Amino acid sequence: MNSKLPEEIIDTLPPPSAKQQAYIQHQSLILLVSSLNKAIYVFPLTAIILTVLFWPYTNHVLLTSWLVAICVLSLVRNTVHKKINQQKITPFNYSRWLKYMLILDVSGGTLAGFSSLFLATLPQEFQWLLIIVIIAISMESVAGQSAVKSSFLAFTLPLFSGFALGLILLGSNIFYIVSIFAMLHAFFLYGNFTAMHHHIKTNLTLTFSNQQLAKQLKQKNQALVTSNEQVNATSQAKSKFIISMSQELRIPLQGMLKQLESIQINPHDPEHLGSLSIVRSSGVGLLNLLNDLTDVYRLEKGQLKPKVKVFDVRQHFEDLAHLLAINAHVKGLKFFCTIDSKVPAKIESDPVRLSQIILNLLANALKFTNQGQVELKISSQMHGEQAFLNISVSDTGIGIDQDHMKMIFQPFIQGKSDAETLGNGLGLAISRELCQLLDGEMSAHSVAGKGSVFSLEIPVKITQQYELPVLYNKKSILLVEGENKHRISIKQQLRFLNLSYETATNAKEAMATCAESRNKFAAVIIGHQSELQQKLLINLCQRLKLQTIELFEFGKDNNSEQLTLNYPVKLEQLKAAINHL
Repeated sequence: MNSKLPEEIIDTLPPPSAKQQAYIQHQSLILLVSSLNKAIYVFPLTAIILTVLFWPYTNHVLLTSWLVAICVLSLVRNTVHKKINQQKITPFNYSRWLKYMLILDVSGGTLAGFSSLFLATLPQEFQWLLIIVIIAISMESVAGQSAVKSSFLAFTLPLFSGFALGLILLGSNIFYIVSIFAMLHAFFLYGNFTAMHHHIKTNLTLTFSNQQLAKQLKQKNQALVTSNEQVNATSQAKSKFIISMSQELRIPLQGMLKQLESIQINPHDPEHLGSLSIVRSSGVGLLNLLNDLTDVYRLEKGQLKPKVKVFDVRQHFEDLAHLLAINAHVKGLKFFCTIDSKVPAKIESDPVRLSQIILNLLANALKFTNQGQVELKISSQMHGEQAFLNISVSDTGIGIDQDHMKMIFQPFIQGKSDAETLGNGLGLAISRELCQLLDGEMSAHSVAGKGSVFSLEIPVKITQQYELPVLYNKKSILLVEGENKHRISIKQQLRFLNLSYETATNAKEAMATCAESRNKFAAVIIGHQSELQQKLLINLCQRLKLQTIELFEFGKDNNSEQLTLNYPVKLEQLKAAINHL
């Protein structure tokens, strides 16, 4: 079997590309820095030892200056090495860092060669010691600087030229011969350096080629793994769907059978009205599940068509929000619904499919959120002459990791499946298909552990831009709301009704405003204040003969004799309350 050396293999490779050249430069500079790290400590330590030995025989100022220069050079080299290790080497900054290294090498070689000035005053044994040290340093540079040719030359040329000149200036025959041997030694070192440098470059070239081959192999393997995962995911999705669907069917059926058995035992018990209500809700749940399955089939077959009609945007979405606000209250979550004042009053689209999408998204948000909030936001914008309705549902729930984000819109797939969040995995898949059925787009953004945001953009036709003017006088409304998101939502409603208003975040601020401008306001809307502060504000309003509208969360007991509304506030209820004043 024939085997080739690396140097022979390198000849068969194609010319280096720009990427390969950049890799070789980067690795060469890193090798140079790594090899010369020890010089930061060895060079000044050697200079200190020589300074101690030469001190009795050499000019103290000259020797001290030489030692200080070497120490300063080592400190500068240490700083440059740290900078190079901290920063990423690119083709753009490679030349700059190499220039810094070459300046240090030239300075180091010059200082080493400059030590020949001490030879004239030294005893013979110290002269030979210095010569041996210089030869050792030059040999070490072959190993330390073999990665970068210019670095080796920048150090050894001033070293040998300066030291040979110092030997010649001594005027001794023996030192003439030593200087000749020093130059021959330099050529010998250069030969060794060339061989080692070529070997390093060859290894770096082969390493780069191997990395490229490994990368290509990894990509092909990843493609195979992805393909295999998709096949497995499809198989697992079917299995999970069967398990999930069994659970979805079993729970309401068990509830229905249990209640029916109870009614059969004692058919005249008045409490069975509640049991019949449970049976009915379970049946509705089963019907909705079957409707979802039917929608999946009809969407896949292209049999589902949008049923477009004109509807009131705010009434439609606020009704949906109220349906889910009760569930949010049961879980102890904050629920917000904000509709921008610029959203048209009435649009033309498919309200049934929009409801299905929003209910799916809100139900998911509530299911996967255990603390924090869920928010529905509606806005609109124009692209040319086409109007678009922008809808987003955000939550502070468990979020979705990036691996599951790739599959969340696939049927029967859930981001998380456990006893608390078990479902059939059809909601998001159906929602996206319905969104596309309406010529819209759906996107999702999520961070595991922080929550999710699902956004829709649906093209619509505007049939009525503005609400008819509310039947009310021209006085302002004072909105006192401590919850920022509710305050924003109600402000948008007041703007839409074309009512002037002022806002306050707390009762103290509101009382000061009322006291200053008692005739300016026709009514005060009060929400999210402490019980004491709210009473004080209501008492002040009564003394000033200002009407009040109090806002309460779902399920919160209130014994107020004033007009009251529940969050999230419906526009029609707010308008009716204002007109009632």
